[in-house]
Amino acid sequence: MVAALIEFYKKPLARIYASLLIIACIFQLIDARNLLDSIEYAHSIKYWFHLDTLKLDPQMGRWMYVTRRTPAYPFLLFIFGDNGVLLLQFLAGLFSPFFIFKSIQKLNIHVNFWWFWTIWLLSPLQFFYTALPMPEILAQYLLSIWVYTIVTRRGVLGGLVLLVMILLKPVFMVFLVPISMGLFIRGGMFILPLKSKKRTMNRIGQMFSIYAFILPLLGILALVKLNHSRWGIPHISSVSTTNFYEYNRYQILKNVYGERFADSVYLTESKSINQLSDFSIEKGQILQEYNTQTVKTHFSVFVFLHIKGIVQMFFDPGRYDAMVFFKWRPTSGFLGIKSGHQTVTSRPLKEWLFIIGFLIVNIGRFFLLIYAFWLVFFKHKKLRIIGLFFGLNILVYVSAIGSVGTARYLLPLYPLFVFIIAFSMSLKLQNESITTER
Repeated sequence: MVAALIEFYKKPLARIYASLLIIACIFQLIDARNLLDSIEYAHSIKYWFHLDTLKLDPQMGRWMYVTRRTPAYPFLLFIFGDNGVLLLQFLAGLFSPFFIFKSIQKLNIHVNFWWFWTIWLLSPLQFFYTALPMPEILAQYLLSIWVYTIVTRRGVLGGLVLLVMILLKPVFMVFLVPISMGLFIRGGMFILPLKSKKRTMNRIGQMFSIYAFILPLLGILALVKLNHSRWGIPHISSVSTTNFYEYNRYQILKNVYGERFADSVYLTESKSINQLSDFSIEKGQILQEYNTQTVKTHFSVFVFLHIKGIVQMFFDPGRYDAMVFFKWRPTSGFLGIKSGHQTVTSRPLKEWLFIIGFLIVNIGRFFLLIYAFWLVFFKHKKLRIIGLFFGLNILVYVSAIGSVGTARYLLPLYPLFVFIIAFSMSLKLQNESITTER
């Protein structure tokens, strides 16, 4: 494996990529950077591993703040410390392209290095989050391995990898939807009357193993049970409830009634909500009722903002992430949500260059992704099945995030983007070369 990795990084663009990862990690070692989420993950170590001596504050303000972060990343911080996890993330950043490259090769495609490495290099967040104490790059690495297990049909390993992905970032639970669809098709292929259709369904069915669904599901149920036994409330993470209340619902009210009205509503509600214990089932139920009622009342606005958030994820240049990594002057972004930063009317030239430059890159990458899917579905029909599967995973993932969509949320999914674009364009060039030779 080590020899193969060394050979893999002998190409010039690969060396540039590896060098940028090293530089980002050196920056972090010399002068550490942190996001608010990073601090939450550090605090989660206490909630997961120091229960016997922990004194909890029942009025911190966020319902079930102890379960906002799932245990996998706090566990790594607890075992390896900040510098140890930084090393793990550096290795993850190195191996993610390696496994995606090997996955494409397993499909008997000669990978075009230029396309492959250009796509990886055009994501600055790849380097920021290799250094920042956040689980994004580790989740990306696991996703790369998961893609490899799908292509090589290693169902048990794929199920275990997806389980760890979910423990890092619960949003990956949505991957169970395409897997369950594949298993359903696999189970139904025996009732098809035509042999040709059976062959097609058999190719689909071979991609999936029941273990790829069962193992993550059992892990989810175990986490629900653990939270229930510790805190008295069966749930995976409180993020889905609290974040929707704090950001998504706020966006809806602000869009409909204006910022002043939305702020007044939250001020009024906080007076009664914050009197309840953060560990009260009632507090969670009240937040969920507020969320549900607002969505029902303004459903069309909710759908509009949800779609808008999905679009933002694809085109957001990641200025906020650059601000954190390069330690630019803190200012609010362009998403129109509460940020706690002072808004300024002018920005330094370096920020505008970053924003405009990577906005153009993201626009180009988005249309290239669409073109790559078009190639898969209409030109390279033998790969249509796997293209459809990964396309469904992208769709359910971005749909699950929705309203508050930023560049960071797409980063764990980035290996799928590289996979789709690189193998489509490589196969296109490969076929054109064969045609020219003839």
